[in-house]
Amino acid sequence: MATSTWTVQQIVEKEYGRLGVPHFQRGLVWNKDSVARLLESLYYDTPCGTLILWKPLRIEDEGIPLPGSRKIEYLIIDGQQRIRSLHDAISGLSTETPDADPGEGSGGEADAEVGRVWCLNLTRIPELSDLLKDDLLDFPFFMKVRDPRTEVRDPRRAGPARFRFNLVPLSEFFGSDGHRDLGPLIKPSGPVDVVLRRIREIGLERRVQAIRERTFPILIKNEERGGENGLVDLVQMYNRINSSGVRVEAEERAYATLVAIRRDVVDGWMRGLFRKIHDEGVPREGTRLERDDVLRRTKEKNFGFKFFVRTLVQTCNYYLQQGLGTSALSFDALNKPSTLRNLRGKENAERFGHILKDSERLITYISEVVRDDLKCDSFAFLPDTSSFAPTFQLLLKYPLLAERGEYRPLVRLFVLKALLANLNQRDLLKLVDKVRRTNEVNECAGIIKDVAIPPLSKVLAGANSLQNRYVLLLYWLLRQRGARDFDYRNLPKGTPPGLKRHTEGTRGVPVEAGFSPEKQHVVPYHHLEEIYGLKDGSRQSTHPANNIGNLTYISHDENECFEGGLGHRPIRWEHDDLSNLRSHFLVGDREEMRQARTWELYGAVLDPQGRDRKAKFEEFCRLRAGFIANRFGVWLRELEAAVPALGRMEPSPPPFAPTIQVQDRVRAFDLDNDLEDEILALLQMGPRISKRKDFPLCLGFFQPMKTGKRQVVQIRLRPEDAIIKFNDLSAEVAQTALKAVGPDRTRDQDKVLLPVRGPESRLTLAVLKAISLYLGPRRSGVT
Repeated sequence: MATSTWTVQQIVEKEYGRLGVPHFQRGLVWNKDSVARLLESLYYDTPCGTLILWKPLRIEDEGIPLPGSRKIEYLIIDGQQRIRSLHDAISGLSTETPDADPGEGSGGEADAEVGRVWCLNLTRIPELSDLLKDDLLDFPFFMKVRDPRTEVRDPRRAGPARFRFNLVPLSEFFGSDGHRDLGPLIKPSGPVDVVLRRIREIGLERRVQAIRERTFPILIKNEERGGENGLVDLVQMYNRINSSGVRVEAEERAYATLVAIRRDVVDGWMRGLFRKIHDEGVPREGTRLERDDVLRRTKEKNFGFKFFVRTLVQTCNYYLQQGLGTSALSFDALNKPSTLRNLRGKENAERFGHILKDSERLITYISEVVRDDLKCDSFAFLPDTSSFAPTFQLLLKYPLLAERGEYRPLVRLFVLKALLANLNQRDLLKLVDKVRRTNEVNECAGIIKDVAIPPLSKVLAGANSLQNRYVLLLYWLLRQRGARDFDYRNLPKGTPPGLKRHTEGTRGVPVEAGFSPEKQHVVPYHHLEEIYGLKDGSRQSTHPANNIGNLTYISHDENECFEGGLGHRPIRWEHDDLSNLRSHFLVGDREEMRQARTWELYGAVLDPQGRDRKAKFEEFCRLRAGFIANRFGVWLRELEAAVPALGRMEPSPPPFAPTIQVQDRVRAFDLDNDLEDEILALLQMGPRISKRKDFPLCLGFFQPMKTGKRQVVQIRLRPEDAIIKFNDLSAEVAQTALKAVGPDRTRDQDKVLLPVRGPESRLTLAVLKAISLYLGPRRSGVT
């Protein structure tokens, strides 16, 4: 282990080219606020922590270079965010964009970052603040914005005026040409010469340049041939030390553990799956590390990193017969020695490969169901992915459901019901556990049927946010209804040029991802600003103006083309055909437009001289939200009606498991279905499983007594027969069972020998049912 110090300038100009990140590391996750705080700390010479590096024996196997690095010599264990952020800010050569999401919209934030530079906000310098306009006083000390030098030179490209002045690019201080003329960048409250003189007096250039001389302690961990400071040690260190900044989340720690188990396949699996699901999300070459896009940290709802890891953990836990947790998904099982023993090493490569393959199968299948069957052709309109966990459990336990198309209606019903039910984590995990305990697929159908959907009319009445889950699901419903853009005669210049070849006359294009759909207020927002007194100029994110009853979806071109497009214009319903108005829930399914109450209310709300406009707007929203709620109900009923008779389907046991589950041992007997189901039902009562060499399976049922627990009945199973042993022949359970046996049946004192095959197995079934009926009311006392 070696220690030293590096200056910021040394890191940026010399050492950066020798650095990389290990495969288990997360990607670039700091946002601009985090980088700004780092720069501010360095400006004030506040200690910013130690950088921990790792020099493994075979570095090419353990990591990849940073963007712009040459041949790497060290891998960053702790400090990646700081190093890459400093390189971006000080060198000005990088386009690091941790917030970018190239898979959404046109161009994404990666394009928006082009031309942006890190600047010093002069209004935050105490000695200057009284001499400058205070437009930026509430903004960060350091900001990343469009280069103000370009904005000043070319006003036609100027962004918001508040970001054009009093911001000085750091390159103005770090360049080699000496003092620059900052006058054009300054917006003073008095003479600009006074500001420039004060800048020279306080030595601002020297202060900023001192950032490059700040030092970081460097700790280097060298891997020893004896095994010290190897991959497992460094993963453990990584998980321990990441407790500040953007905190390492459970999914990230789980991913690091998985990489430590099989570093040769996990990273490639994640990358390949990302490409398979998000082919449009591959970044442009040279913008930043591709793996930053692969390891998405915050876009959980968009089939990103967290979702992939959670599915992988769920699959792993199922194969290893471990629970998922009760109140939140547990990742602890991955760190158990038994888990590592069952998955690590070449001898377990097939096991781990099967987990990866099955996880990919689940994710790919669900993405197809969501996109193709449920009409969510863009994951931007997916409320969450946690709701998929019960469906994943269903597909893990009954893989045939995904292999045969006739069972797909059951899957899509489960997906939509779980999303509409809006279950919390605890209830989702309860649902997962219910599915996990089933022994036949029709039990799952019953569970799905019992998933309770909240009263949607009541729920939608309070759906006042643009990001409300039901607002996002409204997009699915509009596509299911075949909604299209509103008639282009609503626009001052007709059909938007970008849509002309997709339309017939003024008929709108479909609401679908190919036309960049966006939320649209039905009653324009500027009318609601007047009605609700929203005069501050900023839109409210949560407000009755944003109720789902006032929202729909149209194409980007219709929303924003031609002087603002439809955005600020009321919809002229008379232009549209009735079917499209119904598809957008403006008119009820059995109403004509001019007789509809919604038509009457819409006109009254838009009338600036009208009375009670607020009350009429809220009535309009209630009516339309009611149409939406009713249609969600219709859609669910249609999905339920499409579910076929499933027939009998038993679970497929995991291809490997540390121990064979008792349910799988029962199914291995291949008994008649009724007898097998009764034995499995008895297992739900929690018997003690005894190990006896002469019986493959022995179940003991106990009842609490004053002196402790006492066994009341024991069921010993073999492929050819069963022995029922009673603790007390005079006890109620024995008398109940013996009535079913009949007086002529041979028994050995407290034992009865019963067949499990052939016609006489019906007798065994009757005895087991009698025992089950006896134990049922006493279930609280069964262990």
